[in-house]
Amino acid sequence: MKNLRNLTWQLPLLFFLATPLWYDPVASFLDPKAGESIMVRKKKAETYDFSMDGVYLIESKNGKVTTKIKAEEAYTGDIKTNYIMKQVDAELYLDSGEKVNIISDKGVFYSEKKQLTLIDNVIVTKPTDNQRLYSDLLHYFDETKIVQCPGKTRLVSDNVEVKGSSLHYNMNTEAYEVTGRVFCTVKLGDENGA
Repeated sequence: MKNLRNLTWQLPLLFFLATPLWYDPVASFLDPKAGESIMVRKKKAETYDFSMDGVYLIESKNGKVTTKIKAEEAYTGDIKTNYIMKQVDAELYLDSGEKVNIISDKGVFYSEKKQLTLIDNVIVTKPTDNQRLYSDLLHYFDETKIVQCPGKTRLVSDNVEVKGSSLHYNMNTEAYEVTGRVFCTVKLGDENGA
């Protein structure tokens, strides 16, 4: 009877002391995906639904293409209808049919709001007027064809260069407002002095 009582407390003690020897092999065997914790898998699933290289998005309205966006890489973020992109090259089509090109290092396309936000080294080119716009942050609203640059902006054409703290530009009416401390350089005549 004395041996049985000793065995009753010795077996759990032995089991507890031997835990470092048996725990890791048993735990990795029972883990559904060995080597990757459940929290890491859950976080990956919640971060984005897809990640693609060489993306080409086309948006149309009433059967007419309004926006074409190319990106080297795109993925969804926390909100599944937003596409986060790298190395963006976008073509915007105005109501007149005129095409405007925008490139940037990064961008986010909000498909529900029909808004394109471009970040870092943004260059907008309007070939028909030979105009270029330079900024580090640009918001484009497709419904209204409005461009907003809340930071430093430089607008350049053949004879005029305008620098300002921010820009609000309607691409259809070509009306723009530059705010903050505005610098404007106007070239008169041609290079030969005429």
